[in-house]
Order: sequence, then structure tokens, then C-alpha cells
Amino acid sequence: YIPLRQAPPAQASLFGDDTPEDTGGAARLQAVAPLFADAAVKKLGHNLKLLWLWAHAAKLSLDGVTFDAMIAAYLIDPTAPHGLADLALD
Repeated sequence: YIPLRQAPPAQASLFGDDTPEDTGGAARLQAVAPLFADAAVKKLGHNLKLLWLWAHAAKLSLDGVTFDAMIAAYLIDPTAPHGLADLALD
């Protein structure tokens, strides 16, 4: 878990919006950009498509994705709920 913004402003993006409530969002994003782009750093998670969309919107590369629990859950049972809380109960 990497917190990329401080207190969430009403309409802020994941990476912050550099409003007075969240100064430094762009700096935090740039700090993790090399990790996102490094395919040698394996990325495992849940719903990584959403992270990929955020990275793409910020013009960043997201390489090295090796496992997404949401996709795995879908492949096991496409009709079941695939939320993280649902998977934790299984």
C-alpha cells in the first residue's frame, strides 16, 4: 500500500490534485513513477486495471503486472462477486 494523497478532497484524483488540502500530489506521483515503469518490480494486487487506468491518465507506464486477484476470481467463477471483501470471505 502506497498512500498517494493526504486527506481526500471532494473531487481529487488518486494521485492528489495539488489543492491546499493536498499539496505535493504530483511529487508523490513522480516518486513512485520509476516503480510503476520497472518490469523487474512485480506488481500483485486486486483490480489492477483501475491502477493501470490511473497511471495511463497520468501518462505513466505500469509494467510488471503479474497477478490480479479480481481476474483470478472471475476465471474461477464468473458469476460470483469479485470485490476484495467478497474474496476475503471465501
